[in-house]
Amino acid sequence: MLKTGIKKDLMEKIIPSGLLFLIKNVSGYIILLTVCRKWDMVEKIKKELQDGAYVMFTGSPCQIAGLLHYLKKKPENLLCVDFVCRGVPSPGLWRNYVNFMEEKFNSKMVGARFKHKTYGYHTTTMKIDFDNGKTYYGSGRVDPYMKSFVSELASRPSCAYCAFKGLERPSDITIFDCYEYAKLTGKEDDDKGYSSIFVHSEKGKKVMEGIASEVECFSIDAEELVLYNGIMVRNSAKANKKRDEFYWLAAEMPINKALNQVAPITIKDYAIEKAKKFLYSTGTIKYIRKLKKKHTIAVTK
Repeated sequence: MLKTGIKKDLMEKIIPSGLLFLIKNVSGYIILLTVCRKWDMVEKIKKELQDGAYVMFTGSPCQIAGLLHYLKKKPENLLCVDFVCRGVPSPGLWRNYVNFMEEKFNSKMVGARFKHKTYGYHTTTMKIDFDNGKTYYGSGRVDPYMKSFVSELASRPSCAYCAFKGLERPSDITIFDCYEYAKLTGKEDDDKGYSSIFVHSEKGKKVMEGIASEVECFSIDAEELVLYNGIMVRNSAKANKKRDEFYWLAAEMPINKALNQVAPITIKDYAIEKAKKFLYSTGTIKYIRKLKKKHTIAVTK
């Protein structure tokens, strides 16, 4: 388990200067998927590997498997990092959302953070930056893209029966959230964010050893980590029954209107969202979290 806080230039100390591809997942899983679907990108990665460049490829488990299948083998100069995936929405749905937001704010979107820590690590928020200087924040209660995702309306049908689940993976490193940090370590949770990490290879082990002086690490039993934080390690999220209806609607109208026909954003949702800033600034929000029942995800096994 890893406490986050790695310096931006740290990877240069671990991987030689030949590193060319550090594909960042800036707005959830969708942007990365859109990039990796492009055939010329995969061919370019193969060529750079053959030329001796060091490549770090980050993606969902199915993307890692797809790249390795294309390469036929795993080169020594390729580092693969995947994450525990809940599901991957359609690129078309993301384009719908971008169009909706740009029209709403009358400006081009220049930045997106799918899990921004606006109100701490335990309260996931979408953060959008626009070219006109405006910034938008919205949680899974009121943001149409976020709500469709956490409601299991957005992910692809294949995600409900993912073939790439499990502890054993072809990647070198797997990363996922560690919400139960305090329970697992006995230390106070500062709400800044922690990561669970599985290391699958000697290559991955060397990378972790290379950053050991820069991060705070704790060794936790893998099964205990899965029990408290990793329900999606072995399981797939169960698709919402209205998923097909939602996509049919989203093909014909803006995402907010499509969502409100199958999973309406209520006045109560907006009221709770508005109260968050006050609750967070006064520290009250952490006590409310303790009173709430633990969130569970319906899964297909």
